[in-house]
Amino acid sequence: MFPYEITLASSPEGWCLSSSSSRLFWLLCWLVSFIACCYYITTNISEFQSSPTLISIDSTTSPISKVDFPSITFCNFNHILKSRHPPTQEDVVGRMKYKADHWTTLTRGVYQNLFSSEPLRELVNSSVLSLDDQEVHCIIKESAQRCEDMILFCLWSDSEDCTKYVTQVPTTYGFCCIINLTQNMSKATNLDLCPGDVQRSGLKTTTTTKHTTDTTAEGGHSNVAVSAAGMDQGLTVLLDAQVEEYFYSTFHSVGFKIHLQEPNGPSGLGPYSVVVSTGKEAFIPIEAHTTFTTMAASQLRPDQRKCYQDGEHILKTSPKAYSHEACILNLETTHLVKACGCRKYHMPGRDAICFTQEQIGCMRNDSRVWHDKLHREDEGSESCYSRCNTTTYLATPSYASLPTPYMEKTTLALKFLLPTIKAMCQRGILKKIETTDLRNGSRVDPCNLKDEEDVEHLMQSNTHIQTAIKEYLNEIVPLFHTCLFVFCSVANIGGLLGLFLGFSLLSGAEIIFYLSKLLAGGVSPYMRTRKPSYVKPFA
Repeated sequence: MFPYEITLASSPEGWCLSSSSSRLFWLLCWLVSFIACCYYITTNISEFQSSPTLISIDSTTSPISKVDFPSITFCNFNHILKSRHPPTQEDVVGRMKYKADHWTTLTRGVYQNLFSSEPLRELVNSSVLSLDDQEVHCIIKESAQRCEDMILFCLWSDSEDCTKYVTQVPTTYGFCCIINLTQNMSKATNLDLCPGDVQRSGLKTTTTTKHTTDTTAEGGHSNVAVSAAGMDQGLTVLLDAQVEEYFYSTFHSVGFKIHLQEPNGPSGLGPYSVVVSTGKEAFIPIEAHTTFTTMAASQLRPDQRKCYQDGEHILKTSPKAYSHEACILNLETTHLVKACGCRKYHMPGRDAICFTQEQIGCMRNDSRVWHDKLHREDEGSESCYSRCNTTTYLATPSYASLPTPYMEKTTLALKFLLPTIKAMCQRGILKKIETTDLRNGSRVDPCNLKDEEDVEHLMQSNTHIQTAIKEYLNEIVPLFHTCLFVFCSVANIGGLLGLFLGFSLLSGAEIIFYLSKLLAGGVSPYMRTRKPSYVKPFA
């Protein structure tokens, strides 16, 4: 009967035979459905016209060799080296300007204000820190680990030395070393150069009281070739954390933080990073995701396609390149300069650096206000679109401990031992060790090795060399585990106690509840033997 009524009401014959109230009901249903359909269609069309963003995921025939190799930033957890505290005034100021004890007080005050999270009352005020911005910048830079000390060995495409592609840049984690940054991004500006840079590079300069002016035609480094598919076409780096030099560290650990980003973007702002501890060999395969914009979408306005092409949105702090992270940093820098009249030391720009007690207090307060505003009002979502053509790099690292027993074999890893021996010689570890060459019986200086063959004969001729190298490679591993042993033990004990104690209390409560029910007679009716009930079938 029910299907017949539906058919009767929806057919022309049924419409004529139905009552007036039934006709009115079905007419209203049809009108409401039609209005709702028109509303949703109109809404979708207007939304597409205002923001015609279409996303399609499809495989392409573009080879992986067309994907640019990323820029890689290496940041040591340590900001300041012990041996460079304080840095020489010649490297920072260019001359002897302060007394030795006063210079030590000034540099320590800069470190304390910028890298510590102490209460504001314990920071140094402006009456003590009588420094200008260039001096503050150079104090941090000259106190940090240099790239030539951090990167002992660098190999690109299994054949080319890539140390010439390394550039030192300021980031949130201090001064870091970046590889494969485009030339227009790595070119040093006048205020980035310190007197120490000039002395080491031999640039022709004109020194003033404020900064050093570079008079050379070009600066910075060129980027590497971008056809880099496969393990043999990648990057091999041997890093030295210099554990004995740790003075101001970001975390209670030893190692490096590695950022991955596009080579044509602002340095040190990669959203993806990998942490590598000392005494480890890390193999980091990279997965690249490339997003491109069609010609039809490129003709639309940025607010319609929700992305920026190159040159459409020029940032004040980084006019040569654009990224979403750089745009957010630009807004934060503008907000901080407007509120406090200064910027953080790693922020790009030419405004004053916040380093006194008063400025640090304003900066901390503004940082809380900015992050609350960023999350509450979704600041930057409308003005900081992503780039239309961009590449995202994802890493899946795997690690192995060093040194392994196979490292003791002289036929393995000779090309990696050579830069290690050179670094040990620079630090005076092998200067007193001499050995005899088994080929001709002459004395061999381990600090004057030429090739891998010399390393092989050196390792075969003297066990003291093997012991020293093994201790050097292994010295940071016990320190790392010792540093974390207490925290790991407490965490493990606390976790186990929480797990088993919680389980025991819950089990005890259930047992007590069950016994109380049993004694009260609430369980006995369910424990008696029952006969199966008989249900008569339908007749």
